[in-house]
Amino acid sequence: MAEKLLFLIDSYPALGGVETVTSRLAGWLSARFDVMVLARGGRPADIPVGTAVSVGSAVSLGTAVSVGTAVGPRKTASEKNTVAATSAAVRCLWLPDAVDFNSPRNRQYICDFIRENDVRYIINQGVVSQVWQDFAGDARHKVICVLHACPAWQTVCLRQGDWRQQCRATHSLKPCLRHLYYRIPLVSQVHVRRERKRQIAASAAYVVLAEAYRQELEATLYGGRVQEKLRAIPNPLAAEARLSAREKTVVYAGRFTRADKRLDRLLRIWKRVQDAHPDWHLQLVGEGPEQARLCRQAARLGLERVDFRPAVSDGSQYAQASIACLTSSYEGLNMFLLEAQQAGIPVMAFDCNGGMALAVQDGRSGVLVKPFDEKAYARALSALMDDSARRDEMAAKAREYVRRFDMESVGNEWLRLFDNLV
Repeated sequence: MAEKLLFLIDSYPALGGVETVTSRLAGWLSARFDVMVLARGGRPADIPVGTAVSVGSAVSLGTAVSVGTAVGPRKTASEKNTVAATSAAVRCLWLPDAVDFNSPRNRQYICDFIRENDVRYIINQGVVSQVWQDFAGDARHKVICVLHACPAWQTVCLRQGDWRQQCRATHSLKPCLRHLYYRIPLVSQVHVRRERKRQIAASAAYVVLAEAYRQELEATLYGGRVQEKLRAIPNPLAAEARLSAREKTVVYAGRFTRADKRLDRLLRIWKRVQDAHPDWHLQLVGEGPEQARLCRQAARLGLERVDFRPAVSDGSQYAQASIACLTSSYEGLNMFLLEAQQAGIPVMAFDCNGGMALAVQDGRSGVLVKPFDEKAYARALSALMDDSARRDEMAAKAREYVRRFDMESVGNEWLRLFDNLV
């Protein structure tokens, strides 16, 4: 009988980098493991909570479905239950408390589920669950925490957390008081470092997306001492990608959020280049809380040939583009950059953290710009728009470069990690 493997993820199925990566990895691993996904949000409305089902051993609560069959792609991208290609053998369940992933009710449910089903490996995506506390030192049930961001991002999230929603959910002012406390930079930094050391110590392994992040954590948390539990495994790409027609289009695809993505920069950069390139278009593909603000900014700046399009999951966001642009302040290992290169599109980004050097071969598969120099970015973008031969050369090198992120290579890295944990 195959050993059981469980993904813990905040919302599933959904459009998003972590969700897409989970689908790809879960589908690949299902050939070797009995794979399940357990999520807080994303439960389809027609799947009732509280239905008793059998998933391996008996489960007292929850609904199991085959991802890609019982839960199919929704009709519109704005509905967050769209599923990336996943093996039908992967089953998805949802936690009883859809508000707080780490509520006492959910914590107990997860622990019971893992023990009753004898789950061997628990992949804690985004370190969303505090399950690492419950299975610290457990020789049978191995919790692997995966940080899907650069190390600095957790401090930003702590200082900018949605305390209003937490206050409403808990009917308490404590989240507001915590928010004010963590707004003090030194306090939030110390808290995140202390909590991360606890997570690493209690987990069977702690995975980051790039070697640069592993070295950063060793330097900041352990004075440069090597930590065997810290592993660097990148995100995987899909097996195939449709090549771009490479029309005169610049594209961004992803969330419309401010704290990390900073699309306001891209709009200001477009303002600098649009008049010199009247036959080029800018496409912003996605959704998020900043969309209305970005539309107003585009109108205020008098931008031309800028199209806002809904998020998609079929790869069509890369169908026409000749250049892919990212202007983020924080990234882990950005899937948009990798997928664009796989489609034969040169990419541009600010060199904002250590993962960018892994995502982009500067000068070969794309261009990295000193953060956050918008004038320099506009000059580099304009130069690339003017040079079709350079774009063609970069496109070929980009496709070759991202082969290192194919599912087989990344999947085998995970298998080696599992073997090392035995």
